[in-house]
Amino acid sequence: MANKNVETDALRTVRAAVKTYREAIMTDVKKMRDAVQDCHDNLGQDEYSKKTKAELTESLGSILKAIEQAEDLEARLSRRIKELEDSV
Repeated sequence: MANKNVETDALRTVRAAVKTYREAIMTDVKKMRDAVQDCHDNLGQDEYSKKTKAELTESLGSILKAIEQAEDLEARLSRRIKELEDSV
């Protein structure tokens, strides 16, 4: 039983770290989206602005996929914690 408690505590620690990471990345995504919008608003529709906006948007797509993976990891950790708690 002590091993289950240790494993559960360790999994909770990892889950909390993943959540902190995900939230920090989401904050940065918001900043990047704001920068894209500022670029669009302030620089207009010239070819360089459009290219920069497209590149940032593509990068954001990759980052959002990483956020989805972090969310999936959090869910799997939560399920494992519940399994351990239910098996006591």
